[in-house]
Amino acid sequence: MAPTASFTTSFVVLRGGEIVHESYPGYFAGGGNQWWTLGGERRPFTAVGIHGQYLYVDPDADVVIVKTSAWPRADDPSRDAESVTALRAVADRLHEDQR
Repeated sequence: MAPTASFTTSFVVLRGGEIVHESYPGYFAGGGNQWWTLGGERRPFTAVGIHGQYLYVDPDADVVIVKTSAWPRADDPSRDAESVTALRAVADRLHEDQR
């Protein structure tokens, strides 16, 4: 089966580091089906929904984290930064434990 558009790099929005989201400096590429790469050594990526919903994937750490939320606003850059920091910390710790 051919890969879907979400997982190919033929779309410029999915190539890491090529597009920076103005409101969210930690996101390096995105817009393709709401997937965003986050940079860093292992290059995790996340799908972001409204009101604080996340699907955080770090393939190198063998980690997938689902975060459900009910933020009062659909979009909140400060809560987003805090959430991504927390998700990274959990994945980092799990990655360390696997060594």
